[in-house]
Amino acid sequence: MRRAPAATNAALVMPTLTIPDGPRSLAAAAEFAPTEASATIDRPGSGRLQVPIRLRAVPTDLPRETAGVATFLTATGTEFVWLPLSQANLEADGSLTLTSTARTRGELTIALASHRSAARHGYLMRRQIELPASGDTVPAVELTFDASKVVFQLPKTALAATTLRVQRTTDPQWLPMQPGNGGLIVPVGGRLELLLGAGRYEASDPLQPERRLPFEVPSPKPIDVSAVQPRQRAGRP
Repeated sequence: MRRAPAATNAALVMPTLTIPDGPRSLAAAAEFAPTEASATIDRPGSGRLQVPIRLRAVPTDLPRETAGVATFLTATGTEFVWLPLSQANLEADGSLTLTSTARTRGELTIALASHRSAARHGYLMRRQIELPASGDTVPAVELTFDASKVVFQLPKTALAATTLRVQRTTDPQWLPMQPGNGGLIVPVGGRLELLLGAGRYEASDPLQPERRLPFEVPSPKPIDVSAVQPRQRAGRP
Protein backbone atom coordinates (compact mmCIF):
# COMPACT_ATOMS: atom_id res chain seq x y z
CA MET A 1 0.00 0.00 0.00
CA ARG A 2 1.37 3.39 -1.03
CA ARG A 3 1.56 6.20 1.49
CA ALA A 4 0.47 9.77 0.66
CA PRO A 5 3.32 12.25 0.70
CA ALA A 6 3.70 14.09 3.99
CA ALA A 7 2.00 17.49 4.10
CA THR A 8 4.31 20.43 3.99
CA ASN A 9 4.13 23.25 6.52
CA ALA A 10 5.47 25.81 4.06
CA ALA A 11 3.28 28.94 3.98
CA LEU A 12 1.61 29.94 0.76
CA VAL A 13 3.28 33.14 -0.40
CA MET A 14 1.14 35.51 -2.49
CA PRO A 15 2.95 37.64 -5.04
CA THR A 16 2.93 41.35 -4.36
CA LEU A 17 1.99 43.93 -6.97
CA THR A 18 4.21 46.95 -7.12
CA ILE A 19 3.21 50.14 -8.95
CA PRO A 20 6.44 52.00 -9.65
CA ASP A 21 4.79 55.39 -10.06
CA GLY A 22 2.37 54.99 -7.14
CA PRO A 23 -1.41 54.98 -7.34
CA ARG A 24 -2.97 57.15 -10.03
CA SER A 25 -6.47 58.63 -9.81
CA LEU A 26 -8.80 58.64 -12.79
CA ALA A 27 -8.93 62.40 -12.78
CA ALA A 28 -5.16 62.55 -13.26
CA ALA A 29 -5.14 60.04 -16.09
CA ALA A 30 -4.42 61.53 -19.50
CA GLU A 31 -7.51 59.91 -21.06
CA PHE A 32 -9.72 61.76 -18.55
CA ALA A 33 -8.00 65.12 -18.77
CA PRO A 34 -10.18 67.96 -20.10
CA THR A 35 -9.66 68.58 -23.78
CA GLU A 36 -9.34 71.98 -25.35
CA ALA A 37 -12.78 71.62 -26.98
CA SER A 38 -14.56 70.83 -23.72
CA ALA A 39 -12.79 73.63 -21.90
CA THR A 40 -13.91 76.25 -24.42
CA ILE A 41 -17.30 74.93 -25.53
CA ASP A 42 -19.26 77.70 -23.79
CA ARG A 43 -17.01 80.53 -24.89
CA PRO A 44 -17.94 82.86 -27.75
CA GLY A 45 -16.90 81.40 -31.07
CA SER A 46 -16.94 77.81 -29.80
CA GLY A 47 -20.08 76.97 -31.80
CA ARG A 48 -22.56 77.09 -28.91
CA LEU A 49 -25.27 79.67 -29.49
CA GLN A 50 -26.57 81.86 -26.67
CA VAL A 51 -30.38 82.08 -26.62
CA PRO A 52 -31.73 84.84 -24.33
CA ILE A 53 -35.37 84.41 -23.22
CA ARG A 54 -37.68 87.02 -21.72
CA LEU A 55 -40.91 86.04 -19.95
CA ARG A 56 -43.60 88.65 -19.42
CA ALA A 57 -46.65 88.72 -17.13
CA VAL A 58 -45.68 85.54 -15.26
CA PRO A 59 -47.99 85.30 -12.21
CA THR A 60 -46.31 85.37 -8.82
CA ASP A 61 -48.11 82.20 -7.70
CA LEU A 62 -46.47 80.08 -10.40
CA PRO A 63 -44.01 77.92 -8.38
CA ARG A 64 -40.51 79.15 -9.19
CA GLU A 65 -38.78 75.95 -8.06
CA THR A 66 -40.77 73.58 -10.29
CA ALA A 67 -41.89 75.73 -13.24
CA GLY A 68 -39.43 76.71 -15.90
CA VAL A 69 -38.44 76.99 -19.54
CA ALA A 70 -37.15 74.17 -21.73
CA THR A 71 -35.34 74.43 -25.04
CA PHE A 72 -34.73 71.57 -27.46
CA LEU A 73 -34.36 70.92 -31.17
CA THR A 74 -37.81 70.72 -32.73
CA ALA A 75 -36.99 67.97 -35.23
CA THR A 76 -35.30 65.51 -32.86
CA GLY A 77 -36.07 66.66 -29.32
CA THR A 78 -32.38 66.49 -28.49
CA GLU A 79 -30.16 69.09 -26.78
CA PHE A 80 -32.77 69.45 -24.07
CA VAL A 81 -32.02 72.26 -21.60
CA TRP A 82 -34.19 72.94 -18.53
CA LEU A 83 -34.09 76.34 -16.83
CA PRO A 84 -36.19 76.64 -13.64
CA LEU A 85 -37.73 80.02 -12.96
CA SER A 86 -35.82 80.14 -9.68
CA GLN A 87 -32.72 80.85 -11.78
CA ALA A 88 -34.33 83.72 -13.70
CA ASN A 89 -33.36 87.36 -13.28
CA LEU A 90 -36.11 89.78 -12.29
CA GLU A 91 -35.87 92.87 -14.48
CA ALA A 92 -37.01 96.41 -13.66
CA ASP A 93 -40.11 96.04 -15.86
CA GLY A 94 -41.19 92.89 -13.97
CA SER A 95 -40.18 90.45 -16.71
CA LEU A 96 -38.02 87.38 -16.08
CA THR A 97 -34.93 86.68 -18.16
CA LEU A 98 -33.04 83.43 -18.71
CA THR A 99 -30.35 82.31 -21.13
CA SER A 100 -30.24 78.91 -22.80
CA THR A 101 -27.73 77.47 -25.26
CA ALA A 102 -27.88 75.42 -28.44
CA ARG A 103 -25.08 73.64 -30.25
CA THR A 104 -26.88 72.59 -33.43
CA ARG A 105 -28.35 75.14 -35.80
CA GLY A 106 -31.93 74.63 -36.96
CA GLU A 107 -35.39 75.09 -35.47
CA LEU A 108 -35.44 75.40 -31.70
CA THR A 109 -38.52 74.92 -29.52
CA ILE A 110 -38.87 77.11 -26.43
CA ALA A 111 -41.53 75.88 -24.00
CA LEU A 112 -42.80 77.22 -20.68
CA ALA A 113 -44.08 74.42 -18.43
CA SER A 114 -45.24 74.01 -14.85
CA HIS A 115 -42.78 71.13 -14.40
CA ARG A 116 -39.75 69.67 -16.19
CA SER A 117 -41.57 66.43 -17.04
CA ALA A 118 -44.29 68.41 -18.82
CA ALA A 119 -42.00 70.48 -21.03
CA ARG A 120 -42.32 68.36 -24.18
CA HIS A 121 -45.97 67.28 -24.09
CA GLY A 122 -47.71 69.26 -21.36
CA TYR A 123 -46.37 72.76 -21.90
CA LEU A 124 -48.31 75.87 -21.00
CA MET A 125 -47.05 77.76 -24.03
CA ARG A 126 -44.31 77.36 -26.58
CA ARG A 127 -42.65 78.99 -29.54
CA GLN A 128 -40.36 77.83 -32.33
CA ILE A 129 -37.52 79.93 -33.70
CA GLU A 130 -35.00 79.33 -36.47
CA LEU A 131 -31.45 79.63 -35.20
CA PRO A 132 -29.10 81.64 -37.44
CA ALA A 133 -26.45 79.78 -39.41
CA SER A 134 -23.65 81.88 -37.88
CA GLY A 135 -22.98 84.05 -34.85
CA ASP A 136 -23.01 83.45 -31.11
CA THR A 137 -26.26 85.16 -30.05
CA VAL A 138 -29.82 85.74 -31.21
CA PRO A 139 -32.28 88.52 -30.29
CA ALA A 140 -34.16 87.87 -27.07
CA VAL A 141 -37.10 85.51 -27.52
CA GLU A 142 -40.17 86.89 -25.75
CA LEU A 143 -43.04 84.86 -24.29
CA THR A 144 -46.03 86.55 -22.69
CA PHE A 145 -47.74 84.33 -20.14
CA ASP A 146 -51.14 83.28 -21.46
CA ALA A 147 -52.52 80.49 -19.29
CA SER A 148 -55.30 80.19 -16.75
CA LYS A 149 -56.82 77.71 -14.33
CA VAL A 150 -59.66 75.57 -15.62
CA VAL A 151 -62.11 73.91 -13.23
CA PHE A 152 -63.68 70.53 -14.06
CA GLN A 153 -66.56 69.37 -11.91
CA LEU A 154 -69.41 66.88 -11.66
CA PRO A 155 -73.00 67.64 -10.71
CA LYS A 156 -73.98 66.96 -7.11
CA THR A 157 -76.13 64.04 -8.30
CA ALA A 158 -73.12 62.12 -9.68
CA LEU A 159 -72.59 58.70 -8.09
CA ALA A 160 -69.04 58.00 -9.24
CA ALA A 161 -65.82 59.83 -10.01
CA THR A 162 -64.81 60.48 -13.60
CA THR A 163 -61.40 59.91 -15.19
CA LEU A 164 -60.51 62.39 -17.90
CA ARG A 165 -58.16 62.46 -20.83
CA VAL A 166 -57.54 66.09 -21.74
CA GLN A 167 -56.05 66.80 -25.15
CA ARG A 168 -55.07 69.91 -27.03
CA THR A 169 -56.88 69.62 -30.35
CA THR A 170 -54.13 71.44 -32.27
CA ASP A 171 -51.44 69.08 -30.90
CA PRO A 172 -52.35 65.35 -30.68
CA GLN A 173 -49.16 64.58 -28.72
CA TRP A 174 -49.96 67.09 -25.99
CA LEU A 175 -50.96 65.69 -22.56
CA PRO A 176 -51.23 67.53 -19.23
CA MET A 177 -48.53 65.62 -17.34
CA GLN A 178 -48.39 66.74 -13.73
CA PRO A 179 -45.86 65.59 -11.11
CA GLY A 180 -47.29 63.17 -8.55
CA ASN A 181 -50.59 62.86 -10.41
CA GLY A 182 -51.58 59.27 -11.31
CA GLY A 183 -54.41 60.47 -13.55
CA LEU A 184 -56.87 63.26 -14.20
CA ILE A 185 -59.75 62.35 -11.89
CA VAL A 186 -62.75 64.48 -11.03
CA PRO A 187 -63.95 63.21 -7.62
CA VAL A 188 -67.55 62.91 -6.51
CA GLY A 189 -68.61 66.11 -4.80
CA GLY A 190 -65.30 67.75 -5.71
CA ARG A 191 -63.53 69.28 -8.64
CA LEU A 192 -60.29 69.19 -10.58
CA GLU A 193 -58.22 72.29 -11.37
CA LEU A 194 -55.69 72.42 -14.20
CA LEU A 195 -53.44 75.23 -15.32
CA LEU A 196 -53.73 75.26 -19.12
CA GLY A 197 -52.41 77.52 -21.84
CA ALA A 198 -54.87 79.44 -24.00
CA GLY A 199 -56.30 77.38 -26.85
CA ARG A 200 -58.80 74.71 -27.86
CA TYR A 201 -59.03 71.44 -25.96
CA GLU A 202 -61.09 68.31 -25.68
CA ALA A 203 -61.94 66.15 -22.67
CA SER A 204 -62.84 62.50 -23.18
CA ASP A 205 -63.31 59.20 -21.38
CA PRO A 206 -60.03 57.22 -21.82
CA LEU A 207 -61.96 53.95 -22.30
CA GLN A 208 -64.70 55.43 -24.45
CA PRO A 209 -62.91 58.13 -26.50
CA GLU A 210 -66.01 58.74 -28.59
CA ARG A 211 -67.49 60.52 -25.55
CA ARG A 212 -65.91 63.91 -26.09
CA LEU A 213 -66.38 67.37 -24.66
CA PRO A 214 -64.71 70.30 -26.47
CA PHE A 215 -63.83 73.42 -24.51
CA GLU A 216 -61.67 76.51 -24.78
CA VAL A 217 -59.18 78.17 -22.45
CA PRO A 218 -59.74 80.55 -20.82
CA SER A 219 -63.07 79.20 -19.61
CA PRO A 220 -65.33 81.72 -17.83
CA LYS A 221 -67.07 79.06 -15.72
CA PRO A 222 -66.45 75.50 -14.42
CA ILE A 223 -66.76 72.74 -17.01
CA ASP A 224 -69.36 70.05 -16.33
CA VAL A 225 -67.74 66.74 -17.35
CA SER A 226 -70.76 64.52 -16.77
CA ALA A 227 -71.10 64.23 -20.56
CA VAL A 228 -67.91 62.13 -20.70
CA GLN A 229 -68.74 59.85 -17.77
CA PRO A 230 -68.75 56.13 -18.66
CA ARG A 231 -72.18 54.79 -19.55
CA GLN A 232 -73.91 53.10 -16.64
CA ARG A 233 -74.99 49.49 -17.08
CA ALA A 234 -77.05 47.72 -14.38
CA GLY A 235 -75.80 50.22 -11.82
CA ARG A 236 -72.16 49.72 -12.85
CA PRO A 237 -69.91 51.68 -15.21
